[in-house]
Order: sequence, then C-alpha cells, then structure tokens
Amino acid sequence: MISGRVSPAAWLACLASVMLGAASIVFTVLNGYSFEATLNEAPLIEVAFTFPVVGAVIASHHPRNAVGWIFLLVGFTQGLILFTFLYAEHAYLIDPGSLPSAHLAAWLSSWMWLPGFGSALTFLPLLFPTGRPPSRRWRPVAWLSGMCLGVLVLVVATGSWSLTGKQLLGEVEVAGFAPLLLLLLACGLASAASLVARFRASRREERQQLKWFVLAVCGLVVLFVLDGLQIPVGAGNALAVILIPCIPAAVGVGMLRYRLYDIDRIINRTLVYGALTAFLGALYSGAVVVLQAAVGERIGSSPLAVAATTLAVAALFRPARALVQTLIDRRFNRSTYDAQKTVEAFSGRLRDEVDLDQLSSDLVAVVRTTVQPAHASLWLRPAGETRELPGGSGR
Repeated sequence: MISGRVSPAAWLACLASVMLGAASIVFTVLNGYSFEATLNEAPLIEVAFTFPVVGAVIASHHPRNAVGWIFLLVGFTQGLILFTFLYAEHAYLIDPGSLPSAHLAAWLSSWMWLPGFGSALTFLPLLFPTGRPPSRRWRPVAWLSGMCLGVLVLVVATGSWSLTGKQLLGEVEVAGFAPLLLLLLACGLASAASLVARFRASRREERQQLKWFVLAVCGLVVLFVLDGLQIPVGAGNALAVILIPCIPAAVGVGMLRYRLYDIDRIINRTLVYGALTAFLGALYSGAVVVLQAAVGERIGSSPLAVAATTLAVAALFRPARALVQTLIDRRFNRSTYDAQKTVEAFSGRLRDEVDLDQLSSDLVAVVRTTVQPAHASLWLRPAGETRELPGGSGR
C-alpha cells in the first residue's frame, strides 16, 4: 500500500524535473546561447534528466528509504535553478519585460540550489544504502546537518529577496553565508566519516553496495579536481557530461542490487585503464617535448613526427597494460593475484611430476589455496577398475 501511494508522487516529481530540463534547453535557444555556452549548462540539464529518474525508480522499490527521495530533490532543484535563471535572463536581458514574475524566478535561482546540494553532501553519504545512519551515535550529525542546511536556506532566501532582479543574476553576497557554508561542509566531512565507519562494519551485500557508491563519488572527485586544475572549460564540461550519468547509474545499481557483484571487476578495470591512460598520455606529451627539443619545434610538430610518436605509444599499449594490471592486482586484488600465481606454479610442476600421490596432494593444496572451500578432497578410481558402458565396451 505504501509503495502504491508513493509511486505516483515519485514519478510526478521525476516528470516535473524532466520538464524543467526540457524547458531549460528551449530557453538556451531563445537566449541565443552558443554551443560553448550551452555545453556550460549541459551538466545541470543532465542532472535534471538523470537523477530524478533513478530517484523515482529507487523510491518506487524502497519508499521508506530516503536515498531515492534525495535523488529526486537533487534533480528537481538543479532543474529548477537552471530554468529560473534562464527565464529571468530572458526577461531582464534578452527581451526586457516580455515575461511575467521575472523577479520571483531570479530570486528562486539564487538559493534553490542549496536544498539539493546540501542533502547530497550530508544526508546521502550518511544514509546510504539503508536510509538510516550507521548507528545511533551518528544521529547528532543528521540533526546538525538538517539544522545547518535549514538555517542556510533561510538566510540566503531572505537575504536575497530585497535585491533587484538583475543583481540576482550575478553573484549574490548574503551576510552569514560563508560561515554557514563552512559548517555545512564540515557536516559533509562528518557524513563521509560515517560512510567509512559503515564500510568497516559492513558485510557481503551491503559492502558491495557501498563500493558502488564510492565509485560514484570518485566521479564527483574527478570533476572537482579537474575544476581545481583549471583545465579548459569546454573539456571540463564535456567530461562532466560523460561522468554525471555514471553517478546515478552506479547508485541505482547498488540500491536495486542489479549485477551487484560485478563491482569488483568494474573497479579493477577503472583503475587499470585510468592509470594506463594517464601513463600513456604523459609518455606521449613527454615524447613530443623531447622530440621538439632534439630536432626543432617545426620538425617535431610535423605530421610525420606526430604519427611516429603516436605509433610508438600505441605499440606500448599491450605491455603497459599488462604491467599496470599486474601492479593493480598485486596492490588492490591480492587474493586473485596470489591465486593466479599459485595456478601458474602448479602448471609448471605438472609437466615434470610423475608421482601420482604427490600430484594429488598438490592439486588439493592448489584448490584449497585458490578456491578456499570449506572442505576439499580428491578421489581417484583404482587403475584396474572398469565399468560397463552401453554396447558392452568397458572403461
């Protein structure tokens, strides 16, 4: 009954978010945005499309779990602030006086990002995946986060109400905003600490769910790091467009438990190909610099030199991948690495072993080491024993 009552509400919130995202796309066209400017707004549009869909699915399956509703809140608020900003921009700057309630739209765009951002920063890591804190001692963190977020929203909303519409389209400075935001960030760090505590106490399925969540968080960390490195805006936005859908997808898989135990393989591949890309990229850049220094910038930048450098780096792909895979397995996937080495060593001894008893004991030892069953034994049929097969032949 509860699921039947909340599902329409969850899907209505999802529909509202998607409509806000679609309306934002329309206003980017009406406001004459270039491709680069549209790409700058694309991450928020993507959040409005992807987060609420995953949130509605989670809320439909687990209506008492707050994680789905947090995703709906994030998607709705991000879609709303983008739509209201573009709406007010059109009403004040593009075609003044053409749209009603422009001041209200500008006011909403100045503070509506806070509920979704604050909830994702604090409550999401604190409550994932059960919808409850790891233990009662973490409840003060939830209460403090809620109080801080509520006061921050109230301060910014009331402080920006007296400003005019055009002022709200720029950076809004409200008294008390900075210290309250720092307190909210501190609550976010405490929530992250609760996630670590939950992971250490988790077992089996919950631990796999937390791995999916950490994989999603790593996507956000990559975006923040690249933003801090001040890479070209277009490249950063293009990467954000690629990574943002992975965040709700990873959390959705963890919550709905679909192919849950593939996470270890995904993490392994992510580490391998991420490190491999960084290594080959650095090698290519270094080779270009060395080549230009050795033969001159003009010759070093020629198509022939670039093609030769590219082919040399491509030739290193397979050996570099094998090396990185070995290092990752040795450091992060030690059990699989040890099992593989044990099997390889047994295969080498198998070619020269002639003692059947020794071979049997070695085989049982390998099975115990690699598979780690509760019990392992080996039965061999006596050499003289035969059994009748259909047709009268014996074996």
